[in-house]
Amino acid sequence: NKLIGLRVSLPGPPCVGGGSPVSVYSVEVCGAGPQGSTGQEEVREVYQGSEVDYTVGSLLPGRTYSFRLRAANKAGYGPLSEHCEVTMGPGAPEPCKAPHITCRSPTVAVVSWEVGTQHL
Repeated sequence: NKLIGLRVSLPGPPCVGGGSPVSVYSVEVCGAGPQGSTGQEEVREVYQGSEVDYTVGSLLPGRTYSFRLRAANKAGYGPLSEHCEVTMGPGAPEPCKAPHITCRSPTVAVVSWEVGTQHL
């Protein structure tokens, strides 16, 4: 599977800053398996910094990801935001199996191949 990226734009400072300007944002992602699968989901922090725009890489095609963020100031971190889910689009198919060639005559060849599982 080829890895892809997703650009995340944060909405800017929260409406209530707690009396101190926001100094850092934290973005976390929780990645689920392919659509329809169940399994353990891993939560990881993918960004911590002062910018309000970040590109998350190493995402897999066809997977659903859930993002949350929080802001911090001198007093510490505020609560996490609500989840925002995105399902990545499909990726390119895997290679077909090697073709099988049968010569029928000096000028005709029959080429056949098996379709990979990702083509179905």
